[in-house]
Amino acid sequence: MTQEFSTCGSLTITDLGLPAAAAAPEQKGRLPKAMFAGKNPAELPKRVYQQLAQHVASIHLLGILTDRTANTQPVPHVPEVLVLGLKLAADIDHIPDGVIELIASQRKGGIVFACVREVDTDSPAPAASAASDPTASPEPLAPGEYVSYAVRRGFSAHAGHTPTYEVFATDWMPVEDPLQLAPQGETMAQLWDNLCAQIMLGQDTTDNLHADLLRLRRKTQLQAELAKVTADHARAKTTDKRNALFTKKAQLTRELEQLG
Repeated sequence: MTQEFSTCGSLTITDLGLPAAAAAPEQKGRLPKAMFAGKNPAELPKRVYQQLAQHVASIHLLGILTDRTANTQPVPHVPEVLVLGLKLAADIDHIPDGVIELIASQRKGGIVFACVREVDTDSPAPAASAASDPTASPEPLAPGEYVSYAVRRGFSAHAGHTPTYEVFATDWMPVEDPLQLAPQGETMAQLWDNLCAQIMLGQDTTDNLHADLLRLRRKTQLQAELAKVTADHARAKTTDKRNALFTKKAQLTRELEQLG
């Protein structure tokens, strides 16, 4: 009898391009949300609790990448990479970044999150990711099932400094034609870095990953600031204020162009 793979919506781990050997069986796929909420869910931050209780309909273990299933060498700080599916509740059109932060902070190793949503009627395509350009006009999504991949990644400006963590995600993709991940690396740590590069940067090389991620972070910050300044410029009442904001917009635009 053929063993069925765990699914999130209609998505399986092989739909992401990842090996079938890493797939979790269907009967072990669904995970109770309570296992991530801690002993006292009421102590969670309000935004995180709301996302876990209302925005995420269900959580599914799609599979586990290990040194055996990914044919790599094990390392202590990245023993495995989980692939978790987050099925979003009806009408939720953005990734639950608080839930992703909550779950990822509890695990040693990496986690690839596949956030799955249903679109019933033509709707705007909100930016799924903090890395998306907030000044861009998104194309509407046709009815169907969509997925966004997300990862939580630590940033440290200098060696030895405590990292800060942020969640990054791809744009929404039709489940029948998602980005095909092709993990590479001789160790599990290199494989995790490679997956992050594919999801966060759209590239499969990790030669300058730290510098590339810092540039992505700065670009994200500039895009958010530019969106705010653009909105402030549109509302400005005086010529002096408009001129000052126009100059600021030009400065931000130049720096974005330099980052590429």
